Amino acid sequence: MDRARHLESARDFLAALAVLETIPRQSQAVAEMVWGATVAAMSAADPEHFASHHFAPNQRWSFLQVAQRIANPGLTLSELEHCLNNNQGLLHTHFYHGNLEGTDFLLSVSDGVSFVSRIITLAERSIP
Repeated sequence: MDRARHLESARDFLAALAVLETIPRQSQAVAEMVWGATVAAMSAADPEHFASHHFAPNQRWSFLQVAQRIANPGLTLSELEHCLNNNQGLLHTHFYHGNLEGTDFLLSVSDGVSFVSRIITLAERSIP
């Protein structure tokens, strides 16, 4: 999949998330949509994606490799690490364990979507 298609996927995951948020008892699916959108957006923003052999940024080590390539003053490496900790460490884990509740869940999703939106913007600016 090329970067433009990953960008479409990231947007599609956010659209699916908006629908899932309206359905009761779907917090785990919502959490996974945030993580899926994150991985797709990171792939879209990665200038080396599709141009060379690469791994999907769906694990800590591969995510951090992409983060180093896309970090800039508008989206720093520290912010991308925070994104990873929230979107994978909290939300992806919630998908499997259902361990976030109430305000913690809502704040984590809000932060996650904010990060994804910023990564999408970065990808939009970098795709010719």
